[in-house]
Amino acid sequence: MKILVSGGAGFIGSNVADAFIAAGHRVAIVDNLTTGKQENLNPKAEFFPVDIRDARLAEVINEFAPDAVAHLAAQIDVRKSVSDPVFSAGRPTSASRQVWREPSAGIALLRPER
Repeated sequence: MKILVSGGAGFIGSNVADAFIAAGHRVAIVDNLTTGKQENLNPKAEFFPVDIRDARLAEVINEFAPDAVAHLAAQIDVRKSVSDPVFSAGRPTSASRQVWREPSAGIALLRPER
């Protein structure tokens, strides 16, 4: 399976990407490296240094053509959330809408079990 991982250079996203790769999946990572780290990237994954709010996300999705998307990108700075709650509430919401809008009919969004 081809899986796109947003936020794949962060702690959680990189571990999820590693697990997908270990399970034999082909993985692409989308991360703007604002808080994620280059050294967290698995060398077996394709890397696209793109912000998920950027219109280039559609190009990445079209180029990689994933079967599934694991959306793990997030604003992680608690101080920023407290000092600017409007930014913190609006940024992940608009970014998530961008990720969810781009996948075409046939691409699954991987979500945690409830």
